[in-house]
Amino acid sequence: MTLIELSFRNESVYMTKNDITGLTNEEWFLKTILEATYLSEEDDNNKIEINENKNTAMSLIDSMRYNRLIVYPRVSMDYLLLLAEKWCIPENIIDMIHMRIDQNINVNNLDYAIHEKPIFNEVDNLIFKCERCSIGFKMSENKKDSCITHGIFNHNFKTFSCCGGGPESKPCLKGYHYLSDFTLNKYLGLKKNALNGKLT
Repeated sequence: MTLIELSFRNESVYMTKNDITGLTNEEWFLKTILEATYLSEEDDNNKIEINENKNTAMSLIDSMRYNRLIVYPRVSMDYLLLLAEKWCIPENIIDMIHMRIDQNINVNNLDYAIHEKPIFNEVDNLIFKCERCSIGFKMSENKKDSCITHGIFNHNFKTFSCCGGGPESKPCLKGYHYLSDFTLNKYLGLKKNALNGKLT
């Protein structure tokens, strides 16, 4: 099994060739590069230099893996869209990014971007389950370091794709808790109704 080092601007991630080429049947940047490049199973230095932010690139890779939009902490939606288009990511993922941008929602703090400060109401004191770390949380208490977890676990190598740490390693990712698409839409509907109720 050929292990590849994806060397991003800020850090590296180790994945197998099939982890990347098997994400989708469609052609996209990294898949095309790997299919055209000879990689030796004996070579420990199968390295691809990628001049992009790791969290943004891994957001796209994990979004293709799960066929739904996965956004890592501190990722700009504008940058995510530009990189998706540059890398020829499948259209359904690009459509999901457009939808989030069109709804004017920052997926990491779950508040409308038009507000400089969050506007809390009773809905924000309900307990929701974080999609990433599975911990219950309140929107009113959701901070930039509330969610502490790892990325995807590679069972073949018994390491996490985010940092290369083992099963007992300390979580390396910090960010806002976030919701599944279904729960996010439910939350936004409840919040909108509550705000309208206050205005009427």
